[in-house]
Amino acid sequence: MELNSIKLDPRKITGGVWWALERLPDGTLGGRALRGEPGDEPALCVKPAGVEFDRALEAARRPYLVEIRDRRLPPETERKILAEAVAEALWVGAQNLTVGGEPLVYNKERGQRMLAEPSWWNLCDFILAVSRDRAAVLADEEAKAAGN
Repeated sequence: MELNSIKLDPRKITGGVWWALERLPDGTLGGRALRGEPGDEPALCVKPAGVEFDRALEAARRPYLVEIRDRRLPPETERKILAEAVAEALWVGAQNLTVGGEPLVYNKERGQRMLAEPSWWNLCDFILAVSRDRAAVLADEEAKAAGN
């Protein structure tokens, strides 16, 4: 087994992976990892889940430790905590996307507000799912070998 075939690309780990987006027939969000910038495609840039996300989730939970321990945390607060951690550590950027006809200018604060709303759970679920896709973060050894 050639171990280079499982190496992760450090640039993708720290900078994220661009995901071209599409609306699936069932109304959910789908996408595919891109090798580079999205060009004209609607896309999100998402970092892979790891220690940074774990720490962001821990920090977001800190004010609610008593409620969490006593299992008294309301579902909407759980969603707010998750949204905060996703916006802080996973969602890096957006390109060629609009909200209500206006271009989406992404920043962490806007991401937190959007992802905490039930109407944006499809988006949050998509970001969480692709952040765990290790294949998207693999170093592209074949392209390097070919000089691409």
